[in-house]
Amino acid sequence: MRRASHYGQYEIKLLDVLFVHPILDIRAAEQHRSCPYATEATAMKNLETEGDVTEITGQKRNKWFKFTGYLKYFDEKAPA
Repeated sequence: MRRASHYGQYEIKLLDVLFVHPILDIRAAEQHRSCPYATEATAMKNLETEGDVTEITGQKRNKWFKFTGYLKYFDEKAPA
């Protein structure tokens, strides 16, 4: 979320959903927001380009995304 000021309204609303559901697919985002699939897919792609979400399945279809920009704060650190 380094460049949040560059996000449009759809990316910002998708970020709101990702804070509650940090791992989800586009269909789930579509259901949570009642937006068209194409809108959610474009918003997710924009967030992926910025590095805030990462596609975790490696598939061409039925992709799942992880909100890495948020979940990194919950990763356990190795003791120093």
